[in-house]
Amino acid sequence: MKTNTIIRQTLLVTALVFTCYTNAQQPKGFGKTIENPCSATQYDNYLKTAKGRTQTEAQFEQWLAPKIEDLRRNKTLQKSGNNVVTLPIVVHVIHDGDAIGENENISDEQVLSQITVFNNDFRRLLDSPGYVEGNAGTDTEIEFCLAQRDPDGNPTNGIDRIYRNKASWGMTAIETQLKPETQWDPEKYINIWVCNFGGDLYGVGGYAFFPEGSGLEGLEGAESYAENDGVTMYYKCFGSSDLAPEGIYIPGMDKGRAAVHEMGHFFGLRHIWGDGEDCTATDYCEDTPNAIAMNISCGPVDSCPDDPGFDMIENYMDYTPDECKSIFTQNQKERMWATLQNAQRRGTLITSDACQAPTAGLNNNQLQGINIYPNPARDILNITSDITGVTGSYEIYNTLGQSIISKNITFEDALSIDISALSQGIYILKLNREGKTKTLKFIKE
Repeated sequence: MKTNTIIRQTLLVTALVFTCYTNAQQPKGFGKTIENPCSATQYDNYLKTAKGRTQTEAQFEQWLAPKIEDLRRNKTLQKSGNNVVTLPIVVHVIHDGDAIGENENISDEQVLSQITVFNNDFRRLLDSPGYVEGNAGTDTEIEFCLAQRDPDGNPTNGIDRIYRNKASWGMTAIETQLKPETQWDPEKYINIWVCNFGGDLYGVGGYAFFPEGSGLEGLEGAESYAENDGVTMYYKCFGSSDLAPEGIYIPGMDKGRAAVHEMGHFFGLRHIWGDGEDCTATDYCEDTPNAIAMNISCGPVDSCPDDPGFDMIENYMDYTPDECKSIFTQNQKERMWATLQNAQRRGTLITSDACQAPTAGLNNNQLQGINIYPNPARDILNITSDITGVTGSYEIYNTLGQSIISKNITFEDALSIDISALSQGIYILKLNREGKTKTLKFIKE
Protein backbone atom coordinates (compact mmCIF):
# COMPACT_ATOMS: atom_id res chain seq x y z
CA MET A 1 0.00 0.00 0.00
CA LYS A 2 1.41 3.36 -0.97
CA THR A 3 2.48 5.80 1.71
CA ASN A 4 0.14 8.76 1.85
CA THR A 5 1.18 12.31 2.65
CA ILE A 6 -1.02 12.62 5.72
CA ILE A 7 0.30 10.53 8.60
CA ARG A 8 -2.62 9.66 10.83
CA GLN A 9 -2.29 8.91 14.50
CA THR A 10 -3.92 5.52 14.61
CA LEU A 11 -3.36 2.18 16.22
CA LEU A 12 0.00 1.54 17.84
CA VAL A 13 -0.58 -1.97 18.99
CA THR A 14 -2.77 -4.04 16.74
CA ALA A 15 -4.70 -7.22 17.28
CA LEU A 16 -5.77 -10.01 14.99
CA VAL A 17 -9.42 -10.68 15.55
CA PHE A 18 -11.61 -12.63 13.18
CA THR A 19 -15.30 -13.29 13.13
CA CYS A 20 -14.64 -16.45 15.10
CA TYR A 21 -17.35 -19.01 15.11
CA THR A 22 -17.98 -22.71 15.45
CA ASN A 23 -21.10 -24.83 15.34
CA ALA A 24 -19.61 -27.41 17.67
CA GLN A 25 -20.40 -27.29 21.37
CA GLN A 26 -17.32 -26.10 23.25
CA PRO A 27 -16.63 -26.72 26.94
CA LYS A 28 -14.76 -23.44 27.29
CA GLY A 29 -14.14 -20.28 25.29
CA PHE A 30 -16.39 -18.53 22.81
CA GLY A 31 -18.43 -20.17 20.12
CA LYS A 32 -20.62 -17.58 18.44
CA THR A 33 -20.24 -14.98 15.72
CA ILE A 34 -18.32 -11.94 16.94
CA GLU A 35 -19.88 -8.62 15.93
CA ASN A 36 -16.80 -6.48 16.69
CA PRO A 37 -13.91 -8.07 14.78
CA CYS A 38 -11.10 -5.86 16.13
CA SER A 39 -9.86 -4.96 19.62
CA ALA A 40 -6.79 -3.01 18.51
CA THR A 41 -8.20 0.29 19.72
CA GLN A 42 -9.05 -1.35 23.02
CA TYR A 43 -5.45 -2.41 23.63
CA ASP A 44 -4.07 0.89 22.39
CA ASN A 45 -6.36 2.77 24.76
CA TYR A 46 -5.33 0.52 27.63
CA LEU A 47 -1.63 1.25 27.06
CA LYS A 48 -2.29 4.98 26.81
CA THR A 49 -4.48 5.27 29.89
CA ALA A 50 -2.97 2.62 32.16
CA LYS A 51 0.68 2.81 31.09
CA GLY A 52 0.96 6.33 29.72
CA ARG A 53 2.32 5.24 26.36
CA THR A 54 3.07 8.29 24.20
CA GLN A 55 4.50 6.88 20.97
CA THR A 56 2.49 7.99 17.93
CA GLU A 57 2.31 6.44 14.50
CA ALA A 58 4.02 9.52 13.08
CA GLN A 59 6.93 9.25 15.53
CA PHE A 60 7.48 5.58 14.85
CA GLU A 61 7.27 5.88 11.07
CA GLN A 62 9.59 8.90 10.96
CA TRP A 63 12.09 6.97 13.05
CA LEU A 64 11.79 3.74 11.04
CA ALA A 65 11.79 5.12 7.46
CA PRO A 66 15.51 6.08 7.26
CA LYS A 67 16.49 2.73 8.73
CA ILE A 68 14.59 0.94 5.99
CA GLU A 69 16.33 3.12 3.40
CA ASP A 70 19.70 2.17 4.90
CA LEU A 71 18.86 -1.51 4.41
CA ARG A 72 17.87 -0.89 0.81
CA ARG A 73 21.02 1.07 0.01
CA ASN A 74 23.21 -1.64 1.51
CA LYS A 75 21.23 -4.33 -0.38
CA THR A 76 21.75 -6.69 2.55
CA LEU A 77 18.33 -8.30 2.13
CA GLN A 78 18.28 -8.82 -1.62
CA LYS A 79 19.52 -12.41 -1.66
CA SER A 80 17.56 -14.82 0.50
CA GLY A 81 19.50 -17.19 2.71
CA ASN A 82 22.45 -14.89 3.45
CA ASN A 83 21.22 -13.28 6.67
CA VAL A 84 19.08 -15.90 8.44
CA VAL A 85 18.56 -15.38 12.17
CA THR A 86 16.92 -17.79 14.60
CA LEU A 87 14.98 -16.19 17.44
CA PRO A 88 13.95 -17.97 20.67
CA ILE A 89 10.33 -18.35 21.68
CA VAL A 90 8.87 -19.35 25.02
CA VAL A 91 5.21 -20.38 24.95
CA HIS A 92 3.46 -19.85 28.28
CA VAL A 93 0.47 -22.20 28.30
CA ILE A 94 -1.92 -20.83 30.93
CA HIS A 95 -4.48 -23.29 32.32
CA ASP A 96 -6.76 -23.79 35.31
CA GLY A 97 -6.00 -27.42 36.03
CA ASP A 98 -7.06 -29.26 32.88
CA ALA A 99 -4.95 -32.23 31.83
CA ILE A 100 -2.40 -31.62 29.09
CA GLY A 101 -4.20 -31.68 25.75
CA GLU A 102 -7.56 -30.65 27.20
CA ASN A 103 -9.12 -27.21 26.67
CA GLU A 104 -6.66 -24.33 27.14
CA ASN A 105 -3.86 -26.64 28.39
CA ILE A 106 -2.97 -27.43 24.79
CA SER A 107 -0.68 -30.32 23.91
CA ASP A 108 3.03 -30.11 23.14
CA GLU A 109 2.15 -31.20 19.62
CA GLN A 110 -0.18 -28.23 19.13
CA VAL A 111 2.56 -25.88 20.32
CA LEU A 112 5.17 -27.54 18.10
CA SER A 113 2.84 -27.28 15.11
CA GLN A 114 2.71 -23.50 15.55
CA ILE A 115 6.52 -23.26 15.58
CA THR A 116 6.54 -25.24 12.34
CA VAL A 117 4.01 -22.84 10.79
CA PHE A 118 6.09 -19.84 11.88
CA ASN A 119 9.10 -21.26 10.08
CA ASN A 120 7.18 -22.42 7.01
CA ASP A 121 5.65 -18.99 6.54
CA PHE A 122 8.45 -16.62 7.58
CA ARG A 123 11.01 -18.64 5.59
CA ARG A 124 8.65 -19.43 2.69
CA LEU A 125 9.87 -23.00 2.83
CA LEU A 126 9.56 -25.09 -0.32
CA ASP A 127 6.83 -27.77 -0.24
CA SER A 128 5.10 -26.13 2.70
CA PRO A 129 1.79 -24.19 2.79
CA GLY A 130 3.91 -21.04 3.16
CA TYR A 131 5.25 -21.48 -0.37
CA VAL A 132 3.11 -20.79 -3.44
CA GLU A 133 4.96 -20.84 -6.73
CA GLY A 134 4.95 -17.52 -8.55
CA ASN A 135 3.25 -15.36 -5.92
CA ALA A 136 4.69 -12.18 -4.41
CA GLY A 137 5.95 -13.88 -1.28
CA THR A 138 9.53 -13.68 -0.05
CA ASP A 139 11.73 -15.45 2.47
CA THR A 140 11.99 -13.05 5.41
CA GLU A 141 15.14 -14.85 6.63
CA ILE A 142 13.67 -14.88 10.15
CA GLU A 143 13.09 -18.23 11.79
CA PHE A 144 12.23 -19.39 15.27
CA CYS A 145 13.10 -22.03 17.83
CA LEU A 146 11.53 -23.08 21.09
CA ALA A 147 13.94 -21.94 23.78
CA GLN A 148 16.40 -24.57 24.96
CA ARG A 149 17.47 -22.80 28.14
CA ASP A 150 15.38 -20.89 30.65
CA PRO A 151 16.36 -17.55 32.24
CA ASP A 152 18.35 -19.41 34.93
CA GLY A 153 20.32 -21.37 32.33
CA ASN A 154 18.49 -24.64 32.96
CA PRO A 155 17.32 -26.92 30.14
CA THR A 156 13.80 -26.36 28.84
CA ASN A 157 11.70 -27.40 25.88
CA GLY A 158 10.39 -23.85 25.57
CA ILE A 159 6.87 -24.76 26.74
CA ASP A 160 6.11 -23.17 30.10
CA ARG A 161 2.92 -24.63 31.59
CA ILE A 162 1.48 -22.37 34.27
CA TYR A 163 -1.46 -23.15 36.54
CA ARG A 164 -3.68 -20.24 37.50
CA ASN A 165 -7.00 -20.73 39.27
CA LYS A 166 -8.82 -18.66 36.68
CA ALA A 167 -11.12 -19.93 33.93
CA SER A 168 -10.62 -17.03 31.48
CA TRP A 169 -8.62 -13.85 31.10
CA GLY A 170 -9.52 -10.30 30.18
CA MET A 171 -7.05 -7.68 29.00
CA THR A 172 -6.43 -5.93 32.32
CA ALA A 173 -5.75 -9.19 34.15
CA ILE A 174 -3.36 -10.31 31.41
CA GLU A 175 -1.47 -7.03 31.30
CA THR A 176 -1.27 -6.34 35.06
CA GLN A 177 -1.06 -9.86 36.51
CA LEU A 178 -0.32 -12.62 34.04
CA LYS A 179 2.41 -11.01 31.97
CA PRO A 180 4.44 -9.42 34.79
CA GLU A 181 4.26 -12.60 36.91
CA THR A 182 5.24 -15.07 34.17
CA GLN A 183 7.27 -13.23 31.53
CA TRP A 184 10.80 -14.36 30.68
CA ASP A 185 13.35 -11.66 29.87
CA PRO A 186 11.87 -9.94 26.77
CA GLU A 187 15.34 -8.95 25.59
CA LYS A 188 16.22 -12.65 25.20
CA TYR A 189 12.89 -14.36 24.47
CA ILE A 190 9.80 -13.76 22.38
CA ASN A 191 7.12 -14.38 24.99
CA ILE A 192 3.87 -15.90 23.74
CA TRP A 193 0.99 -16.37 26.16
CA VAL A 194 -1.69 -18.89 25.16
CA CYS A 195 -4.82 -18.87 27.31
CA ASN A 196 -8.60 -18.79 27.36
CA PHE A 197 -9.92 -15.31 26.61
CA GLY A 198 -12.97 -13.88 28.35
CA GLY A 199 -14.51 -10.61 29.43
CA ASP A 200 -13.39 -7.76 27.18
CA LEU A 201 -11.36 -10.24 25.10
CA TYR A 202 -14.33 -12.49 24.35
CA GLY A 203 -14.20 -13.09 20.59
CA VAL A 204 -10.57 -12.01 20.12
CA GLY A 205 -8.08 -14.23 18.28
CA GLY A 206 -4.91 -12.61 19.61
CA TYR A 207 -2.98 -9.38 19.98
CA ALA A 208 0.65 -8.26 19.93
CA PHE A 209 2.72 -5.49 21.43
CA PHE A 210 3.74 -3.13 18.64
CA PRO A 211 7.48 -2.33 18.88
CA GLU A 212 8.94 0.79 20.44
CA GLY A 213 11.38 2.96 18.53
CA SER A 214 14.74 3.33 20.23
CA GLY A 215 15.70 6.84 21.27
CA LEU A 216 12.48 8.52 20.14
CA GLU A 217 11.68 11.85 21.71
CA GLY A 218 9.14 11.39 24.47
CA LEU A 219 9.95 7.69 24.94
CA GLU A 220 12.42 7.98 27.78
CA GLY A 221 10.13 5.74 29.82
CA ALA A 222 9.70 3.09 27.13
CA GLU A 223 11.58 0.57 29.25
CA SER A 224 8.60 0.58 31.62
CA TYR A 225 6.54 -1.19 28.94
CA ALA A 226 8.86 -4.20 28.88
CA GLU A 227 6.57 -6.30 31.05
CA ASN A 228 3.80 -5.96 28.45
CA ASP A 229 5.93 -6.98 25.48
CA GLY A 230 5.05 -10.16 23.60
CA VAL A 231 2.22 -11.93 21.79
CA THR A 232 -1.02 -13.10 23.41
CA MET A 233 -3.20 -15.75 21.74
CA TYR A 234 -6.57 -17.36 22.28
CA TYR A 235 -5.78 -21.06 22.60
CA LYS A 236 -8.13 -22.17 19.80
CA CYS A 237 -6.29 -19.87 17.36
CA PHE A 238 -2.82 -21.29 18.02
CA GLY A 239 -1.32 -24.22 16.12
CA SER A 240 -2.24 -26.14 12.99
CA SER A 241 -4.92 -28.78 12.59
CA ASP A 242 -2.94 -30.18 9.65
CA LEU A 243 0.10 -30.89 11.83
CA ALA A 244 -1.59 -31.54 15.18
CA PRO A 245 -5.12 -32.72 14.34
CA GLU A 246 -5.90 -33.69 17.92
CA GLY A 247 -5.71 -30.03 18.96
CA ILE A 248 -8.56 -27.61 19.64
CA TYR A 249 -9.21 -24.95 16.99
CA ILE A 250 -11.58 -22.36 15.52
CA PRO A 251 -12.64 -23.16 11.92
CA GLY A 252 -10.92 -20.80 9.50
CA MET A 253 -8.18 -20.05 12.05
CA ASP A 254 -6.82 -23.57 12.39
CA LYS A 255 -3.66 -23.37 10.25
CA GLY A 256 -1.51 -21.22 12.57
CA ARG A 257 -1.81 -17.98 10.57
CA ALA A 258 -3.44 -16.04 13.44
CA ALA A 259 -0.16 -16.23 15.34
CA VAL A 260 1.84 -15.51 12.16
CA HIS A 261 -0.23 -12.34 11.73
CA GLU A 262 0.46 -11.30 15.34
CA MET A 263 4.17 -12.02 14.97
CA GLY A 264 4.12 -9.67 11.99
CA HIS A 265 2.77 -6.95 14.29
CA PHE A 266 5.46 -7.82 16.85
CA PHE A 267 8.03 -6.88 14.16
CA GLY A 268 6.29 -3.65 13.17
CA LEU A 269 3.95 -4.66 10.33
CA ARG A 270 0.59 -2.97 9.99
CA HIS A 271 -2.61 -4.25 8.43
CA ILE A 272 -2.48 -4.07 4.64
CA TRP A 273 -5.46 -1.66 4.52
CA GLY A 274 -3.66 0.73 6.88
CA ASP A 275 -6.50 0.73 9.44
CA GLY A 276 -8.09 3.66 7.62
CA GLU A 277 -11.49 4.31 6.13
CA ASP A 278 -10.60 4.89 2.49
CA CYS A 279 -7.99 4.08 -0.15
CA THR A 280 -5.55 6.76 1.04
CA ALA A 281 -4.68 4.84 4.23
CA THR A 282 -1.32 3.11 4.27
CA ASP A 283 0.67 0.26 5.77
CA TYR A 284 3.90 2.00 4.62
CA CYS A 285 4.74 -0.80 2.18
CA GLU A 286 4.77 0.12 -1.52
CA ASP A 287 4.35 -3.46 -2.72
CA THR A 288 1.03 -4.19 -0.96
CA PRO A 289 -1.76 -2.77 -3.18
CA ASN A 290 -4.16 -0.26 -1.66
CA ALA A 291 -7.20 -1.73 0.09
CA ILE A 292 -10.12 0.07 1.67
CA ALA A 293 -10.73 -2.39 4.52
CA MET A 294 -10.06 -5.87 5.85
CA ASN A 295 -11.02 -8.92 3.80
CA ILE A 296 -12.60 -11.99 5.39
CA SER A 297 -12.87 -14.40 2.43
CA CYS A 298 -10.52 -15.89 -0.16
CA GLY A 299 -12.25 -14.51 -3.27
CA PRO A 300 -10.49 -11.86 -5.42
CA VAL A 301 -11.26 -8.26 -4.42
CA ASP A 302 -10.37 -4.89 -5.92
CA SER A 303 -11.61 -2.50 -3.25
CA CYS A 304 -9.60 0.44 -4.67
CA PRO A 305 -10.21 0.19 -8.45
CA ASP A 306 -8.57 3.57 -9.13
CA ASP A 307 -5.27 2.23 -7.77
CA PRO A 308 -3.18 -0.54 -9.34
CA GLY A 309 -3.54 -4.12 -8.16
CA PHE A 310 -6.16 -6.26 -6.48
CA ASP A 311 -6.32 -6.49 -2.69
CA MET A 312 -3.54 -8.80 -1.49
CA ILE A 313 -5.86 -11.24 0.26
CA GLU A 314 -2.98 -13.74 0.43
CA ASN A 315 -0.99 -11.46 2.73
CA TYR A 316 -0.55 -12.58 6.31
CA MET A 317 -1.51 -9.08 7.48
CA ASP A 318 -5.05 -9.26 6.10
CA TYR A 319 -7.96 -10.91 7.97
CA THR A 320 -8.70 -13.61 5.40
CA PRO A 321 -9.04 -17.26 6.52
CA ASP A 322 -5.83 -19.13 7.21
CA GLU A 323 -5.92 -21.22 4.07
CA CYS A 324 -5.75 -18.06 1.89
CA LYS A 325 -2.46 -16.79 3.23
CA SER A 326 1.06 -17.27 1.88
CA ILE A 327 2.70 -13.84 1.46
CA PHE A 328 5.09 -11.53 3.22
CA THR A 329 6.36 -9.04 0.62
CA GLN A 330 9.87 -7.67 0.13
CA ASN A 331 8.88 -4.31 1.64
CA GLN A 332 7.36 -6.06 4.63
CA LYS A 333 10.58 -8.02 5.03
CA GLU A 334 12.61 -4.79 4.98
CA ARG A 335 10.30 -3.27 7.55
CA MET A 336 10.58 -6.28 9.86
CA TRP A 337 14.37 -6.31 9.61
CA ALA A 338 14.69 -2.58 10.26
CA THR A 339 12.53 -3.08 13.35
CA LEU A 340 14.41 -6.21 14.43
CA GLN A 341 17.76 -4.50 14.22
CA ASN A 342 16.82 -1.21 15.86
CA ALA A 343 13.69 -1.30 18.01
CA GLN A 344 13.66 -1.72 21.77
CA ARG A 345 13.71 -5.37 22.89
CA ARG A 346 14.04 -6.62 19.31
CA GLY A 347 17.72 -6.35 18.36
CA THR A 348 18.87 -8.20 21.48
CA LEU A 349 16.87 -11.25 20.36
CA ILE A 350 19.42 -11.79 17.59
CA THR A 351 22.26 -12.28 20.08
CA SER A 352 20.26 -14.27 22.64
CA ASP A 353 21.75 -17.66 23.56
CA ALA A 354 18.34 -19.13 24.42
CA CYS A 355 18.32 -21.33 21.30
CA GLN A 356 21.50 -23.06 22.48
CA ALA A 357 21.27 -26.06 24.76
CA PRO A 358 22.93 -25.66 28.17
CA THR A 359 25.73 -27.98 29.13
CA ALA A 360 23.84 -29.31 32.17
CA GLY A 361 21.99 -32.60 31.67
CA LEU A 362 18.32 -33.41 31.89
CA ASN A 363 17.01 -35.89 34.39
CA ASN A 364 15.78 -39.19 32.99
CA ASN A 365 12.16 -38.94 31.88
CA GLN A 366 9.71 -41.61 32.92
CA LEU A 367 6.02 -41.54 32.00
CA GLN A 368 3.79 -44.54 32.69
CA GLY A 369 6.51 -47.15 32.39
CA ILE A 370 8.47 -45.60 29.53
CA ASN A 371 12.03 -44.46 30.24
CA ILE A 372 14.81 -43.05 28.07
CA TYR A 373 18.54 -43.16 28.81
CA PRO A 374 21.24 -41.96 28.81
CA ASN A 375 20.24 -38.33 28.90
CA PRO A 376 22.25 -36.50 27.60
CA ALA A 377 23.08 -39.05 24.89
CA ARG A 378 25.85 -39.00 22.30
CA ASP A 379 25.22 -41.75 19.74
CA ILE A 380 22.47 -44.05 21.04
CA LEU A 381 19.25 -43.23 22.88
CA ASN A 382 17.66 -46.22 24.63
CA ILE A 383 13.95 -46.68 25.34
CA THR A 384 12.69 -49.09 27.98
CA SER A 385 9.03 -50.09 28.19
CA ASP A 386 6.96 -51.90 30.80
CA ILE A 387 4.83 -53.37 28.00
CA THR A 388 6.40 -55.58 25.32
CA GLY A 389 5.20 -57.08 22.07
CA VAL A 390 3.01 -54.06 21.30
CA THR A 391 3.39 -52.16 18.04
CA GLY A 392 3.71 -48.41 17.95
CA SER A 393 5.95 -45.69 16.60
CA TYR A 394 8.28 -42.89 17.53
CA GLU A 395 9.04 -39.49 16.02
CA ILE A 396 11.80 -37.00 16.87
CA TYR A 397 11.29 -33.23 16.48
CA ASN A 398 13.85 -30.45 16.67
CA THR A 399 13.07 -27.20 18.46
CA LEU A 400 11.86 -25.66 15.20
CA GLY A 401 9.00 -28.14 15.38
CA GLN A 402 10.28 -30.10 12.38
CA SER A 403 10.02 -33.89 12.29
CA ILE A 404 13.47 -35.30 11.54
CA ILE A 405 13.25 -39.02 12.40
CA SER A 406 10.22 -41.34 12.49
CA LYS A 407 9.83 -45.11 12.62
CA ASN A 408 7.28 -47.84 13.33
CA ILE A 409 8.44 -50.13 16.13
CA THR A 410 7.48 -53.04 18.36
CA PHE A 411 8.04 -52.22 22.02
CA GLU A 412 10.48 -54.55 23.75
CA ASP A 413 12.36 -54.46 27.05
CA ALA A 414 14.92 -52.21 25.39
CA LEU A 415 15.01 -50.35 22.09
CA SER A 416 17.82 -48.27 20.65
CA ILE A 417 17.67 -45.20 18.41
CA ASP A 418 20.75 -44.11 16.51
CA ILE A 419 21.06 -40.35 17.06
CA SER A 420 24.69 -40.00 16.02
CA ALA A 421 23.76 -37.89 12.98
CA LEU A 422 21.84 -35.30 15.01
CA SER A 423 23.36 -31.94 15.87
CA GLN A 424 23.90 -31.00 19.49
CA GLY A 425 20.80 -29.64 21.18
CA ILE A 426 17.46 -30.45 22.79
CA TYR A 427 14.99 -32.71 20.95
CA ILE A 428 11.43 -33.88 21.54
CA LEU A 429 10.72 -37.62 21.33
CA LYS A 430 7.08 -38.45 20.60
CA LEU A 431 6.09 -42.05 21.37
CA ASN A 432 2.83 -43.67 20.23
CA ARG A 433 1.63 -46.85 21.89
CA GLU A 434 -1.80 -48.42 22.18
CA GLY A 435 -3.51 -45.31 20.92
CA LYS A 436 -1.78 -43.05 23.45
CA THR A 437 0.89 -40.45 22.80
CA LYS A 438 3.66 -39.33 25.15
CA THR A 439 6.38 -36.79 24.60
CA LEU A 440 9.80 -36.80 26.25
CA LYS A 441 12.76 -34.48 25.82
CA PHE A 442 16.44 -35.37 25.55
CA ILE A 443 19.77 -33.69 24.94
CA LYS A 444 22.06 -34.76 22.12
CA GLU A 445 25.69 -34.12 23.11
